[in-house]
Amino acid sequence: MGIQKGIISGRPVVSRGLGISRGVLLRPDGGGFFPASLFANGEQGAWYDPSDLSTLFQDAAGTVPVTAAGQPVGLMLDKSQGLALGPELITNGTFDTDLTGFSAGASWSWADGKASASGAATLDDALIQNGVVPAGEWVEISFDLEVFSGALDVRSGTTGGAEYFTALSVSGQYTRIFKNPLSETAYNLRFNRNSGVGAFSGTLDNISVRELPGNHAVQTIAAARPTYQTDGTLHWLEFDGVDDSMVTPTITPGTDKVQVFAGVRKLSPSTAIITELSSSSMSNNGTFAIISNTRYEFRSRGAVTSDVVSPAGQSLPANSVITGIGDISADISTIRLDGSSNTSPADQGLGDYLAYPLYIGARSGPLVPFKGDLFGLTVRFGPALDVSIIESTEADLAAKTGVTL
Repeated sequence: MGIQKGIISGRPVVSRGLGISRGVLLRPDGGGFFPASLFANGEQGAWYDPSDLSTLFQDAAGTVPVTAAGQPVGLMLDKSQGLALGPELITNGTFDTDLTGFSAGASWSWADGKASASGAATLDDALIQNGVVPAGEWVEISFDLEVFSGALDVRSGTTGGAEYFTALSVSGQYTRIFKNPLSETAYNLRFNRNSGVGAFSGTLDNISVRELPGNHAVQTIAAARPTYQTDGTLHWLEFDGVDDSMVTPTITPGTDKVQVFAGVRKLSPSTAIITELSSSSMSNNGTFAIISNTRYEFRSRGAVTSDVVSPAGQSLPANSVITGIGDISADISTIRLDGSSNTSPADQGLGDYLAYPLYIGARSGPLVPFKGDLFGLTVRFGPALDVSIIESTEADLAAKTGVTL
């Protein structure tokens, strides 16, 4: 991954990025197939890799990294776009000479290369930069804070806008991954005192806002978060079969073809959703699902549902690599279980896969929850893949699932 870590004010800092050669994402060690290459031409989808701890956070805001087995996962980053941060969106976040680019309340001034607040006592006495946090997009927000007294809130828009940070009263470097709500109208970055604590005095420096492209999966309800587990070799998310699940923002595929690869351990024969596009693949047009049952099932639907089941059942517990391949216009619905395949030519109607969230571990609700483990999940909307690429993707995932193909 080319990930470099350091410690600033006791917090881990991650620099993300993947090597790119002629438009193809490569392994850092110069080796062979890399799942990110499936998205090298801008294909929509997602690649989730629980073995990469830099992509897992205990909270949905991305402020508390996962570091050990048994911790909850509230945010799982999508690696399909390389985890490369976009261009800087803040103007003059380093305050080299003045406060240019910001509007500053009466208590804010420039001093020694920083923005300085001297007893900011009202919510309107704030430091603001307008129009820098894109609506409906994931961003990474970071800054250095020095607190003399009081506490600071960081928001989008007005004094009642979405909160990025609340009641910061300890000096240090702060970083958060955040999806700005579409309901926000101003998309400003606003620093003001916390109303419950009182006037704020302190400094700000090195403010940064950069987009983090990808269809990142979250769970905002603490009790419904899957758990990260490892045996020292394999790494997975454990779903409890009760309410654990994750969901992405709306994905817009723009195509009638999908390939889905999942590495799982099934612990129950009950019907359960491993992953599903939209809140119901039975009733919504332009959807798919991988379903765990006595056999695995892949469902693809344009305007008509086509289901195909895996070649054989399994004794439990069982680790498996499941691949679902859907092509609406060609009426192809294929499921592969550890390399063996079944295909249905049943009519799927017409149309593309449509814009919906992707649900992981349960249907929206959560309904039909999965009891088992997820070692990896890749969803790619795009042209049909050569068999060799499908097999390479399965082999890469099999190594992370503990399966021999």
